[in-house]
Amino acid sequence: MLNPFSVSKVLTKSWRYLPRLKGTLAHELIRSFSDEEVRAAAAAVTLYTGIPVEKTPAAQIIGLVAMLDEGFYLPVGGMGAIAHILRDAYLNLGGELRLNTRVERIQVKSGSTTGVLVRDGEPIESAIVVATPGAMQTFRHLIAPDEVPPSIMKRVGSASISHSALGVQLGLANRLTRDAFAVNHIPLMPRQHEMLVPQPGAIRWFMYTVPTTVLPELAPENGSVLEMFVSVDPARPVNAWDDRAANDLAERAISAVRQHCELDIQVKRILSPRTFAEQKHLYNGALYGLSPATTFEHFRYRSGIEGLFLAGQTTWPGYGAGPALASGLLSAESVLRSLADQQDLNAS
Repeated sequence: MLNPFSVSKVLTKSWRYLPRLKGTLAHELIRSFSDEEVRAAAAAVTLYTGIPVEKTPAAQIIGLVAMLDEGFYLPVGGMGAIAHILRDAYLNLGGELRLNTRVERIQVKSGSTTGVLVRDGEPIESAIVVATPGAMQTFRHLIAPDEVPPSIMKRVGSASISHSALGVQLGLANRLTRDAFAVNHIPLMPRQHEMLVPQPGAIRWFMYTVPTTVLPELAPENGSVLEMFVSVDPARPVNAWDDRAANDLAERAISAVRQHCELDIQVKRILSPRTFAEQKHLYNGALYGLSPATTFEHFRYRSGIEGLFLAGQTTWPGYGAGPALASGLLSAESVLRSLADQQDLNAS
């Protein structure tokens, strides 16, 4: 329906629904559902935002609507398959791709982008650069401080990042008996904020997914894969997440699941906020970049530095994998408009 994807086409198709996207998600769910348990189930779908439904913008109901209308999908082969498809398409179009090559610096001179400097010191000249690591990483670490306008650094300083969590992935020798991809042990909607902060003592409320329900080939025969994310204290520094702290919280979460099903654990993988920050390059370990409570215009595709464009989780609508891909399409559209404007200027 929206191919190629663009903001103008989205507005053309959806303008009549925009008034309903004002306010909070809690207000919209109360207005839409009278049954408290249905509200709780619907609200739980949006807990990935990391903020209570009472503070979540109503626009986040789009994720719930998409699930009910289209369902949830996992790419065959895992999320890495998306990157492989993009790589192959880019190469087939004649693009040049360098893998495992760290960009040390986006080079800017007199307010204009001139290219990038990669790990081995090789400069790659380009008048246009699309930065996808996230606005905070880009402006704080990839560009010389004296080349970043104060107005941009002010936005960086005021950006509200998304929540952090501890990831727990289990490879099981047994097949889980619940025939469900997602299993939720949750309170009613007014108390679901309790799931977004550390729970003292035994963990009572939790959610997990079983990818092998829909992709059994991810595990050996009669085995299962279980994945869950456990809330952490947002004030805890990333560097404080050593192996002991991560393992302690993971064991508490595993014990909570064991109260409801058998777990014959063969493989265990724990991803702490420190892991997300240092190995996954997520700013301060934040899972989704910016908080969904941040305004759509906080970081635009045109960065404010000539020739530098932004895409990814911190650029609208980039909260999550699908929206982050959409932000790349919109950023590419901005690049093409910029090139067309430059051609018109040169021709005049």
